[in-house]
Amino acid sequence: MMETSLKWLWFTVTRVIGTRRICKWAGSMAAYGDTTFAHPHVKGYVALTIDDGLCRTGGCSLTTKVGQLLHEHDARATFFVCSDYLAGCEQEAAALLAAGNEFANHLTADRSGHYHKLAPDALRAELREATTAIQALGQSSVKWFRAPQGRLTRSMHAVITEEGMRHALGDAYCDDWCISDHAFVANTLLRQVCASHAAALTMYARPSVYARVCARAGAGRVDHHHAHA
Repeated sequence: MMETSLKWLWFTVTRVIGTRRICKWAGSMAAYGDTTFAHPHVKGYVALTIDDGLCRTGGCSLTTKVGQLLHEHDARATFFVCSDYLAGCEQEAAALLAAGNEFANHLTADRSGHYHKLAPDALRAELREATTAIQALGQSSVKWFRAPQGRLTRSMHAVITEEGMRHALGDAYCDDWCISDHAFVANTLLRQVCASHAAALTMYARPSVYARVCARAGAGRVDHHHAHA
């Protein structure tokens, strides 16, 4: 039932409303005022971002397959990782970084309805824990943060700014964590990125979804003002 509802929602959003309109509305709210949704002055690139990595099950991970697909299409991505989900994936994580991909802060775990309730000091501790885990893999600095479920408050915004990070979402998405129809997910994302510059997936998506989006993405990677190879 949820999957059917989400497919109807994304059909309506992409065909009738338009994700750019939604992002423009969100950007008018104080907490999201400087959130990066896209790079409107960049042409011919897609900033490809992947959430909730690298593996929360402690077993079967798509990390190696995703890395191979990115390589095959000469594409790089920014992985918004949860530090709790890096355990056991250190070699795969190092391979992604060595291939030119980037890690960004998605806090310690995917806890729905949790982080926006934390006091600033508690949030800062979680944020620093995730940053420290990324730096332990060899990445010297962490520039980007994505709030779990995209839920950002003004208090959270103040903390991430103090920590030297900037909030980034995307203007192309399709709830791939829930929708098992991979053709629908891929087509919906590609319909958005035809006129968009920032696609967001999760580590739940099937490899075929990554393959189709990677082919369109080329060599996109998030940067403060532009996506670049």
